Amino acid sequence: HTRLLTVTGVQTCALPIYQRRVIENAAVIGASGDVSSLMRFAEALGQTVRPGLLDELDELDLIELRGRRWEFRSEAVRDAAYQTLSKAARAQRHAGVARSMLARQAGIDDVAHHAAAAAELVQELGPVEGVPATIATEAVQVLLAAADRAVASGNHRTAIRSEEHTSELQSQSTISYAVFCLKKK
Repeated sequence: HTRLLTVTGVQTCALPIYQRRVIENAAVIGASGDVSSLMRFAEALGQTVRPGLLDELDELDLIELRGRRWEFRSEAVRDAAYQTLSKAARAQRHAGVARSMLARQAGIDDVAHHAAAAAELVQELGPVEGVPATIATEAVQVLLAAADRAVASGNHRTAIRSEEHTSELQSQSTISYAVFCLKKK
């Protein structure tokens, strides 16, 4: 699997920048998604997506287009594309996806996933340009909303996972703040 990921990563890096950006954006979104969401995401990042680009990526066997949906042809391609992004770029893109999804009232579980991913990366790296300083607080709020929705629908496992994730973010935020205060002295 590691060798396949390395080979796939090299192939992904060899793509022209306009193709690589779309593949990287898709990797942040997930294994599959809606074509229009992928296009809106690129536009929000100031990226131009020319007509036929997704067809090119389909012809290269990187993604598969099915009507209005796209899907990675393999998990290795998605993993390789995601791994080529710096952690700061991942944080920026996860935060952007979370904001976009929240604005269009997407599923709260997906919003929570992306907000939490951005928050975790910011906690690891420190402040990241383009990611709100309040991302951890925002992620906790969305995770709690996801937990409430899960409880209401009887999905207790999801509720517990969301609550655990919330606790991890809150405790890490407290530790990060304490370390910050100690460094200032």
